[in-house]
Amino acid sequence: MECIPHENAAPHIQWIYTLFRSCVYGYADAMSILFGYASIFCWLNAQVPQMLENYKLKSADGLSLYLLYFWLAGDLGNMFSCVLNHQLPFQTYLATYFVCTDLILLYQYFRYSSNKVELCTDKFSTPHDPSVEHADEEFVFPEEYACLELTKTAEDVNYGTMNSNSSRKTLFMGLLLFGCRFGFGSTTALLSTTANSRGSTAITTAAAAAAEEVLLQTPLTLGWMLAWVCTTFYIVSRVPQIHKNHKRHSTQGLSLALFSFAVGGNVTYALSIILHPGRTRESFMESLPYLSGSLGTLFLDAVIFGQFLSYRKNTAVDNTNAHMAVTRTSSLSRPLTFNSQ
Repeated sequence: MECIPHENAAPHIQWIYTLFRSCVYGYADAMSILFGYASIFCWLNAQVPQMLENYKLKSADGLSLYLLYFWLAGDLGNMFSCVLNHQLPFQTYLATYFVCTDLILLYQYFRYSSNKVELCTDKFSTPHDPSVEHADEEFVFPEEYACLELTKTAEDVNYGTMNSNSSRKTLFMGLLLFGCRFGFGSTTALLSTTANSRGSTAITTAAAAAAEEVLLQTPLTLGWMLAWVCTTFYIVSRVPQIHKNHKRHSTQGLSLALFSFAVGGNVTYALSIILHPGRTRESFMESLPYLSGSLGTLFLDAVIFGQFLSYRKNTAVDNTNAHMAVTRTSSLSRPLTFNSQ
């Protein structure tokens, strides 16, 4: 691929072309490209520390489940809207990667929750040895607190399935995910199919030509509206996490690196869009949802950083208990060996 000479005869930047195979002209274009790749770097690394934290603790209880739901819904919608709005390629690549990482975090959340249910079921179903029955009265191991809390939660789920509020919340989240993943995509496919079928027909009247133009513009309008919906998801997603941290007075189980990379990714993401040359009023309006989503989450991320500072003492204690629980659980799961006399 050869770079076409720019209209003002400015040469392309050779080293950027060599590294990224991108034709870049001028410093503004170069900064936009570099900030774009910096954003990709931040987001590629953002959720990996949280995955490692979950794996280390064998738990994802520090995360709010609604945070993950909103992330997944927003990322699915963002991926579709980037395609419909013909956004920069790195925006589309980023959105696709986000969907994959969201699914991994959700898998960890439910996998470790399932393991904890099995552990607690075995713990409470195993008969106690009378000789050690009183030995544990003065000291309760950390995982026993988790089992008691999980047992209470399980009882609430089993005996409270007819609760209307819980049912409505579950239905609401299901509709959000279904709408973002299948509803909008099906609508877009229908519009595309209709446009293609009409394009193969000879259109001679001005009214039909005008209708065709409106039809072709519909995916762009749909993508722009979907982008605003996803921006709302991204901003709202922080709220349940902030509430959970406040309720626990702890950020145990959360990775500080996750939100640090998120801030860096959002800042460089916005700068890449703002500095991109050739921006018109129309193109700026198309990018406005993405800018609002990036900049709007920075305030809520600052609140979460404040919680990390405010709850650091409680978090240190919770981390100690969590590591003790993981260590003791691992030792209990090992087969016992006896020395023959």
